[in-house]
Amino acid sequence: MAAALKKPVDVIPADEIHASFFTLLGSVAGLVLSGIGLLLSWHHPGTLMPVTFETAGALILAIAISTHVSHLSKRLGAVGVGASVLALYVWVASWLPFALNRKRYVMINWQHYFYCCWGLALALFALVAFIALQIKEANEYKGEEDPLAQIHMSFTSLLFVASGLLIFSIGFFDMAAHLSGERFSWALQFIGPLLIAIGVTWHLEHATKHLGYAGALLGILSVTIWALCSLPFVINPALAFDGNWGLRISNGLFSLPYFLIALTLGAIALRKRKLEMTNPQD
Repeated sequence: MAAALKKPVDVIPADEIHASFFTLLGSVAGLVLSGIGLLLSWHHPGTLMPVTFETAGALILAIAISTHVSHLSKRLGAVGVGASVLALYVWVASWLPFALNRKRYVMINWQHYFYCCWGLALALFALVAFIALQIKEANEYKGEEDPLAQIHMSFTSLLFVASGLLIFSIGFFDMAAHLSGERFSWALQFIGPLLIAIGVTWHLEHATKHLGYAGALLGILSVTIWALCSLPFVINPALAFDGNWGLRISNGLFSLPYFLIALTLGAIALRKRKLEMTNPQD
């Protein structure tokens, strides 16, 4: 990891960015809308506008990434891609009932539903990461040379990310079972993203070739912020119910990574568009 920060890195040509301009732009739009929804819910919790932004953002992001399925299938296989897409739409489903009826915010059963959906979505993403681990091992065994089928993350990076997603998922399932917010739930929601951040950092050298140093570091910072959002509640679970600090941390600070990731993807989209305008015949 330290070596990746010290030596110069050749950023790959934009034509090696396999995601389409539509996928990238749609992802940016979805992330920005979701981030705005969180910011609005910080100041106006339980109202229709924030959850509408959240639902629309999640849906746009799910549709955008779904258009990249044909490329992902070469790396993750049918099961991996199916789990990825299902996870995205489960995320959409977590917000949809509240957009249809904001009174559900205060209904216990719907709060259970919300946390279960987030737990399920993260569990599905963890499954995808573990599938990627298995495929990477199989590719190395048979000497796979097709660049479109290769998984560039190292085994160690994938293991950290997969484990982090699984732990993050368990944290949300535990929150669904204990809506009062036990320290155990918050601890898992702190440890999970922290492991993901470590995994992404381990992958820094290759990530910089696609994103540049700024983009790669923004990605690491984003996941780290998600981890830090839960740390105050690990120290003092009652803080989550503080009318001021609870929402400021859980919604306000939690929204920042959405904008940071959107900024990174936006920069990649601009590189992609520049290439398409330079080489229209491609």
